[in-house]
Amino acid sequence: MKNARRQEQVSPRSIAVVIAVLLGALVVYFILTISGVALPTRISAMIVGDPMVIWSCNTKDDTCAVISAPPSYVVDAIHGYGHYSLASLFQLGIIDKRNGSLVAESLGDTVGIITPWYIDVGRTSLSRIASPVTFGRSVFSWGSVISFLFHPYDTNMPIPVFIAFVRELTRIPINQITPVDLSTVPVTSEVTQPDGTKQEVIDPAQVDLTFHNVVEDENVRREGTTVAIYNTTQTPGLGNRAARFLSAGGALVVAVANENTERAGCTLTGSSNALSSKTAAFTQELFHCKTFLSTQSVRADLSLRLGTDFAERYEPLVH
Repeated sequence: MKNARRQEQVSPRSIAVVIAVLLGALVVYFILTISGVALPTRISAMIVGDPMVIWSCNTKDDTCAVISAPPSYVVDAIHGYGHYSLASLFQLGIIDKRNGSLVAESLGDTVGIITPWYIDVGRTSLSRIASPVTFGRSVFSWGSVISFLFHPYDTNMPIPVFIAFVRELTRIPINQITPVDLSTVPVTSEVTQPDGTKQEVIDPAQVDLTFHNVVEDENVRREGTTVAIYNTTQTPGLGNRAARFLSAGGALVVAVANENTERAGCTLTGSSNALSSKTAAFTQELFHCKTFLSTQSVRADLSLRLGTDFAERYEPLVH
C-alpha cells in the first residue's frame, strides 16, 4: 500500500521537470564538449527562407557578414545545373537528394564565399517580415539549441558548427555585423526569357566590385603573402574560381595558370616562412591541401595547385 501511494504521488509535472533537467544537462554537456573543438577561422552557412541568407563569420575577430538575396534571383549553379533561380535550386536539391546544399553552395560560389552548410528551420513566413539579421540571430541562439538537437530541422550542419554560430551571434555587438542586401545594389542584369518573363541574374563580377572586402581578413591582407594558382585538371576556369575565394578573404593572388600534370588533391608549396603565414593557413582552410616545402617558387610566395577534388564541385552529378 505504501508503494502504491508513493507511485500515485509522482505527478506528470514532476516527470516533466526531470526530463527538462536531463535535457538541460545534455545541452550543457554538448556545449562544454564542443567548446574545445577546433574550428576554421571563417564559418559560412545559408539560412533557407525568403530571402535566402548567407551568414559568414570570422571566429577570430568576431565579425559577420550577412548576405541576402531574393529567392527569385538567378545564379549559375554548381555541378553544371545551369542558370536557375535560388527557389528553383532549392527544389532541385530536394529532387536530387542534396536538399539545401545545392542552393547554398551555388549562391556562395556566386558571391565568392565557400558555403558548405545550410539550415532550414521551416519558418519562411517569419523570414519575410523580420530582417535577415534579426531572423538569423533567432535561428542561431541558445534558445534554439534544444530545438536543433531534437527537432527535425532540414540541415547538414554539424553540431559544433551550429554551436559556433550561436556563440558568435550572442557575443558580438550589432555594429560588427555587416548586412548586405543584394536587392538594393546594382549586382544583377535583367534577362528576358523566351516566354517574355524577366529574370534578375546575379553577376559575380559586379558582386566583387561592390563588396570586394565584405569578408576580407585584415590580417591576411596586411601580410601581403603572394599566391600563384595552377589548375592541373581539365575543368576550365577552375583557377579563376579559386582566385575569387582567396581574394575575397584578403589573399594576394598574383597569377592564375594551367598545368598539365593532373593530381587528385590540391597541394600548397612554399618556403617555411610562407607556409607558416596567415595566408597559407587561410588557403588550407579553404582547399585542405597537402603542404610541401620548397624554395624554388618563381611567381609567388605560395604555389597552389588545384586537383580533381576541387574540380568535382563544378562537374555534373552522376545519378
